[in-house]
Order: sequence, then structure tokens, then C-alpha cells
Amino acid sequence: MKTLSLFKADPLHGDKVENVSITIHLNMEGMNIEDHERLFDDQAKSLALVLFYSLPQGTYDKLIIELMKRKVSVYRGLTRS
Repeated sequence: MKTLSLFKADPLHGDKVENVSITIHLNMEGMNIEDHERLFDDQAKSLALVLFYSLPQGTYDKLIIELMKRKVSVYRGLTRS
């Protein structure tokens, strides 16, 4: 299993920033297309929320840029790292 360790955000206004563990391990076999769509929506919203409140803003901003670069390359038919 791969593990990625990142810095977490500094607390704002005395709020505590909890450590977060994200585990990616489930397969989606046996689901219909509507269930897939709901699952994708729910997981994307959950992941975005956790990352937004857990990562430093600079890391979060750069992550969005990296994700968009990869999405654009899919449309171009290219693979970039």
C-alpha cells in the first residue's frame, strides 16, 4: 500500500486542523451508471472538502492546477507528468 505524507494547514482563528487519513481501496464492480454518477459526485465533494480544510492553501492551489493540467492532456490525447 502506498503512503503519502503531506504538511497540513496551519490553524486559523484557534481552530484545530486534524490529521487526515485517506484510504483508496474499493472497487466499483456491479454498479449501474446512475450509481456511479452519484458515487463520483459524493466522493469528489468529500475529498475536496477534506483537502480544502486540511492542506496549506499553496498546496491546495497547486493541486488544482496539476489536476487541470492532467484533465487538459486527456482531451489532447497526451500523457504528461
